[in-house]
Amino acid sequence: MRGRGELPNMTEIAIVGGGPSGAMCGEQLARAGHSVHIFDEHLAWEKPCGGGLTHKAVECFPFLLDNPYPKKLVSSIELISSNEQSVMLDMSHPIVIYSRTVLNGMLLERAADAGCKVQRSHVISVDTAAAKPRYCVDGEWRTADFLVLAAGARNRLLPGTRPLERDELEMTQGYFVPQTCDAITVKFLPHFEGYIWSFPRCDHLSVAFAAAWLRTPARSCAHIYRASYTKRIFPPRARNFTATFCRRRANARFRSAP
Repeated sequence: MRGRGELPNMTEIAIVGGGPSGAMCGEQLARAGHSVHIFDEHLAWEKPCGGGLTHKAVECFPFLLDNPYPKKLVSSIELISSNEQSVMLDMSHPIVIYSRTVLNGMLLERAADAGCKVQRSHVISVDTAAAKPRYCVDGEWRTADFLVLAAGARNRLLPGTRPLERDELEMTQGYFVPQTCDAITVKFLPHFEGYIWSFPRCDHLSVAFAAAWLRTPARSCAHIYRASYTKRIFPPRARNFTATFCRRRANARFRSAP
């Protein structure tokens, strides 16, 4: 936020949000000679979605492939319809899949190496009424020349805007399964507005479903998980683990789901 045009050297820039977008933005700005401070209440954290990088991303930023961090290259994807018909697609260029915490951690390390100050803190408010934007962190109001909001679609920080509402979002529930395979799987279910995916990472599967938040009743969860641990989603050795784990967790997780 603030005017456009080329930034003078050593501009003070605060970035709210240290996920992949905020970390990449911070690194690029710091390498251009600016003073950058990244704030995030979690920093690198794990979740079942995120961590996949397309060929276009790797072409633009080769370091996303050429590094020692654990990753998996996947060159095929299986799509399964709600009536169990399937097709296997071979990709001309592989997708690079990281654990989300590994990818985010790598990007934050690069930002710090470029000169960013990375701080685990929660920015609770932003004020853009003055000539320079202000932000409140750890109970203290601070000023920057520019402020970058990279805090996600549901943040409430920018005055005059609103976060996305629940009926505009999908909910995601996922698990990490101690098994891996060589293809991505995406499965659609009958009478269900959403899908299940299985992404192979370096040492586990990231398996989850995505569904319209307010149009997914809790009673659908048992059906979702019964489908998710069939042979069409998991390799054989993962089925027993997943079936047991999902039975234990599904009711507890979803009885209180919105």
